[in-house]
Amino acid sequence: MCCAVSVYDFSLKNMSADKKEEIVEKSGPVFNPPVYIQRYTTVRDILFKLPGIEKVVDFGCAQGAFIKYLKKLPFVTEISCVDVHESSLDSASYASRPHAWDYVFKRHKPLSIKIYKGSALENDRRLQGYSAVTCIELIEHLDPKHLIFSFKIFLSFIRPKSSYLHYTNIEFNVLFP
Repeated sequence: MCCAVSVYDFSLKNMSADKKEEIVEKSGPVFNPPVYIQRYTTVRDILFKLPGIEKVVDFGCAQGAFIKYLKKLPFVTEISCVDVHESSLDSASYASRPHAWDYVFKRHKPLSIKIYKGSALENDRRLQGYSAVTCIELIEHLDPKHLIFSFKIFLSFIRPKSSYLHYTNIEFNVLFP
């Protein structure tokens, strides 16, 4: 499913083999599709296979790029996106708005999307009882001494049926954008 390819694969047709190799070596690998899309589709696919997932909270939602993947889950009736940065929440709110095809291809179950300013380190009563928690590329932004506390919140306060936590290796991101 995932593969590393050069960004120059399609524009090197008329170059010599030596020149192509030189350019590819300088450019480094690029993943196709990009790694973040692979992460989002993987989490969406995992949630799709789990029974009883109706309410999903996404901590560290940033600009809301993952919302469009969550919206494709037909059985999800509520999505809450949480981030500490208020500036990101405006973009997340925009990403949560219905698109034209949402009106044409109506869902079987209505969907409610809520955007909250908050933290994975806070007991927020609005988030109790969610069936799934996602944290994609969030853990590396938390102080290590707060990690245990955030897991306690997920497991004992929110009490999801499922949780998906993704840790990005910072050294990997620098090498492979």
